[in-house]
Amino acid sequence: MEKKLIVKLIDSIGKSHEEIVGAGLVKSGKLESPYEHSEHLTLSPEKGLELNFRAENKILEKIHISLIDTVEGSAAYSGELPEPLVRKMSKEQVRSVMGKPFETRESFRVPVIGILGGWDYFMHPQKANLRIGFTYTSDSNVCNLTFALLGSK
Repeated sequence: MEKKLIVKLIDSIGKSHEEIVGAGLVKSGKLESPYEHSEHLTLSPEKGLELNFRAENKILEKIHISLIDTVEGSAAYSGELPEPLVRKMSKEQVRSVMGKPFETRESFRVPVIGILGGWDYFMHPQKANLRIGFTYTSDSNVCNLTFALLGSK
């Protein structure tokens, strides 16, 4: 995905699925429930990119971008990212660019995946209602990037 399109998708967090499709940002794909009784519906417009919509109102709450395959059978995102983000970043590089995280967690074990190197959350520098999350591998490289509305689960 081109940088300008991913930026437009990030700018669309808080908008409805209908508005996003109407703007031509994604094709009208079927929203799927990841599991029974989920509060979210997902849409994957391309490998490594997942959009999470609130099930009750179909408002886009989160964008997940997989930068490294952490689960067998998954695929990493190969498109562009908004500046100053790049697809290969370390925890040190992220903190150098983003500053001090407002929330952080050190290494922890996740079933199936194994040890993760923790995560950091930062406020979006231009959007007061968005946070940016970085999840790290055990060797401190970014494996997942999340843009989310503040207060979303």
